[in-house]
Amino acid sequence: MSPAVKKTKANAKAAAPAAPSLKLYRRIAVGFVVAVAMMLAAVLYVSTVSATIHVTPIRTTVKTEFIADVAKTPTKDSEVRGSIVTATVKKTAAFVPMNSGKTVDEKAGGTVVVRNLSTRIQPLIATTRFLSASGILFRLDKGVTVPANGSVEATVYADVAGAAGNVAPTTFSIPGLSESLQKQITAENAKAFDGGVRKVSIITQEDLDRAALELRGTLEEEARAALKAKAGDGLAGEAYSFAVGELKSDTQAGAEAAGFGLTMSVDATGVFYDRDALLVIAKRKLYEQILHGTDFVSLNGSALQASVDKIATAASGTASVHVYLDGIIAPSTASRSLEPGRFAGMSAEEITALLAKEQIADAVTVDFTPFWMKRVPRLKDHIYVQIED
Repeated sequence: MSPAVKKTKANAKAAAPAAPSLKLYRRIAVGFVVAVAMMLAAVLYVSTVSATIHVTPIRTTVKTEFIADVAKTPTKDSEVRGSIVTATVKKTAAFVPMNSGKTVDEKAGGTVVVRNLSTRIQPLIATTRFLSASGILFRLDKGVTVPANGSVEATVYADVAGAAGNVAPTTFSIPGLSESLQKQITAENAKAFDGGVRKVSIITQEDLDRAALELRGTLEEEARAALKAKAGDGLAGEAYSFAVGELKSDTQAGAEAAGFGLTMSVDATGVFYDRDALLVIAKRKLYEQILHGTDFVSLNGSALQASVDKIATAASGTASVHVYLDGIIAPSTASRSLEPGRFAGMSAEEITALLAKEQIADAVTVDFTPFWMKRVPRLKDHIYVQIED
């Protein structure tokens, strides 16, 4: 081989690049693995990160009030089937005034049995004195004749008014007779005397008004029963109208009396209607009032109320009733205030403050995944809102 050829081969060896080392391959492999791991971690994070917002919404009462027509044969959507019945009830009742009043002394009295142990009759004139064992003096109301070896009943009254005349059963002597006859002619009372003290009250206008209110309540209950009996079964809804007709007291305000009597009459009208049909109308009107993003929490049909507004005539069978129904509503997940995207990047405290300020929620809790997260993810699809009862 010539020197020129040798020199060319040597130059070729010197110009050729050095082969990559094993250490370099290892670095490339490790870098690739780390990059893949980071990508996997990012994908795993994105796919698992989430926040569930639990909202206890503020509840609000909504109500509807309207006039509905009751007719024998309904022809409109606002009418319901029904009937009208009338009745009049009257009653007289006794009442006691509320004030304690005052006591008035009067002459007590009662019945005595006069016994005659002698062999001859003994006449006793009116006002004959009878003296009790305790020394209380009474007088005979009417003259009597006591038969020999017999007895007779008589009425006596106290000589002096007052509670002292209310004596218990005792024995009486007759001071007007001779001493010998006083031993043979005596009297006894089997029952205690009364009437020595009488309570007198002042009847006030308040007493009369209270009695009228109480008596009206009693008559209205009786009228309801009478109207239901007339109407019969078949219509579950009922409304009533009452008007006082006669009202008369036997005692005027300011008079002294232990009690008084009151007479009253009440004219009653009952409107009986298809309750289910009226409830359908009331619910429809209530639903018309709720806004988008709210739902009914409760709607109690048993709370439907109806009162008589106007009656054309009982014969025509038409009337108007004032209807009331209420329900409770709360924000739903369809509410714009609870749109998940608006909570992106917020903390639980910030969400709570926001919904409280907007009067949307009473309470808010947030569950984060993973648990160490403190803020809602930015991804709208990973934010969930749940309404709690």
